[in-house]
Amino acid sequence: MSDTGNTASSHDGSGDGPSTNRNTVLGHMMENKVETTLWLTRIFTVVCTILFIVPIVGDNPYSFYQRALLSAAATSALRLHQRLPNVRFNMDFLRSLLVEDASHYLLYCIIFLNSYPMTMILIPLFLFALLHACSYTKTILNLMGPNSLTLVRNLITKLEAQQVNILRFIASIEIFMMPAILLLIF
Repeated sequence: MSDTGNTASSHDGSGDGPSTNRNTVLGHMMENKVETTLWLTRIFTVVCTILFIVPIVGDNPYSFYQRALLSAAATSALRLHQRLPNVRFNMDFLRSLLVEDASHYLLYCIIFLNSYPMTMILIPLFLFALLHACSYTKTILNLMGPNSLTLVRNLITKLEAQQVNILRFIASIEIFMMPAILLLIF
């Protein structure tokens, strides 16, 4: 976060601004490869979910359903690896693994991967991916400069204003899906 302030104050309005901003953004993305990969998998989850719900591409919608679940599973696996980098075969590790939300969503994606496609299954994954992708996009936009892509900034601000409502909606969907999850497990 401290790099953001230095980047904005070092730009003096000379002609090499867009090139410098691009280098700053690429440098930040190369320094934070894991966060960048998470951002890309989340964007892919959002795109595949939209293409499943609104099949504007001629491909089979079920393949977009599976791709959305696989990209969400990849995101969860990467987050899980971030939080628990050293695998140990003991009860303490198993307890810490089961406490992590990322392991819950990884299992969630695996359970529903080969099931009949239901839109309700993708909604929590879509909304979480959208919220987290917007968060990292905001970081990238801050690196690009305060006046870069104002429309995207405004959309992110409106989405952030509704974050509590979105999280409540996700929680209610997860509560309604609990019987389906239990039936598919057993």
